[in-house]
Amino acid sequence: MIMTSTLWQFYFKFSDNMDTKCRVFFNIFLCDMDHYYESDVFNKFKDSDGGFKKTISSDVEGLLSLYEATFLSVHGEDILDEALAFTRQRLETLAAQSSPRLAKRISNALLRPFHQGIERLEARQYICFYEGDESRNETLLKFAKLDYSRLQCLYKQKLAFLSRDRVVEAYLWAVGAHFEPEYALARLMIAKYAKMISVVDDTYDAYGTIDELRRFTDAFQRCDADVIDEVPEYMKVIYKGLLNLFDETESAGKEGMSYRTLMQRRR
Repeated sequence: MIMTSTLWQFYFKFSDNMDTKCRVFFNIFLCDMDHYYESDVFNKFKDSDGGFKKTISSDVEGLLSLYEATFLSVHGEDILDEALAFTRQRLETLAAQSSPRLAKRISNALLRPFHQGIERLEARQYICFYEGDESRNETLLKFAKLDYSRLQCLYKQKLAFLSRDRVVEAYLWAVGAHFEPEYALARLMIAKYAKMISVVDDTYDAYGTIDELRRFTDAFQRCDADVIDEVPEYMKVIYKGLLNLFDETESAGKEGMSYRTLMQRRR
């Protein structure tokens, strides 16, 4: 959606305080990533000489938000390419001049934009940062910690259903994809499939002969318990595990359990 909505009409009525406007503008931009906006709106933050206004050059929060926004650009949005170069240079300079607490946040952002990281890990980092803010909202901080702890307990409960090596790693991948509490079952199934794929991949890479792998592949494509005797003896446990996982997926679907993802929900 091109940016002509009442949301932006509201934004442009804000005060002339550039620091505040910069933070508000880019936070709205980042929080509303479902829509497409014309990058020309960023020209509001440039002066008559074509450079970015000096009023935002020392505003760390505004610079961080603008820096994050540049990673959502598409080909041909030159102003966001300029913004990336400008913010990176300014943030590197400010990091050397800031307190250890603020310098760490800047360094983390320069290393990896927050929306490219695992959301719950990014949330944990920001909670630690916000806790050191003298102007923090204690109620908001308390609820943020409660939310984080509540979800962490849920992750541990679901992880208890799994066992063996590298399962925590596989579950972490699932958390990275869908961290919300309503996707508990989806996380569990993603972890199971990730673990099974890892086992099959290792078998193909390091253990099976060409003939054995061909027999296993043929049986897998048929996906039938009646052909298990055609599978090499040491691969039967893998084949049974795959069939059981497929049956579990189908059974859960029939019982009305949701495997919906965030993308499906947005659609």
